[in-house]
Amino acid sequence: MDARSLTLIVALLAGCTSEAEKRAQAEQAAALVRTQAELAALKAKEAAAEEARARREKAKQDLLSNPTAWFEATNVEFFDKGIINTYRELVRVSLMNKSHFAVRDIRGTVQWLRESGDQIASVDFSVPGSIPAGDTKTFSKANGTLSSTTIQTDAKNYRITVTKVVLVER
Repeated sequence: MDARSLTLIVALLAGCTSEAEKRAQAEQAAALVRTQAELAALKAKEAAAEEARARREKAKQDLLSNPTAWFEATNVEFFDKGIINTYRELVRVSLMNKSHFAVRDIRGTVQWLRESGDQIASVDFSVPGSIPAGDTKTFSKANGTLSSTTIQTDAKNYRITVTKVVLVER
């Protein structure tokens, strides 16, 4: 209860002449206090909801600006072809969406690396499907859910990064 409310209650009670008036004034004062408490609780609830909306919006922006931090590539398979020269192509990958948002139209890069970790070359890949929040899906060229190109390299080391996603809005 704030000082203004307390002053109002004391003033109301001081001006009362009968017990009935004092009781009525006390009930009004108590109702005022309850109303103020309810208002304060409502304001706190609204502030918490706004803070939650802001956190959710920031998480969306983090996902869109740095998608690779929210994905893990596993079960990666490459097709090696070529007799004289060595060619490699990404043909299968499982992607785990570690974010709290469903995404679609995933784009990424396979970076081919030297033993030292330096990048030799890179190729882009895309996955037109979607991955729900917290889920893992496998995509492959064989079933048409993965698009990638072949590159001439004999590198064995690689790094897969997700470079772009589109949020599935609800």
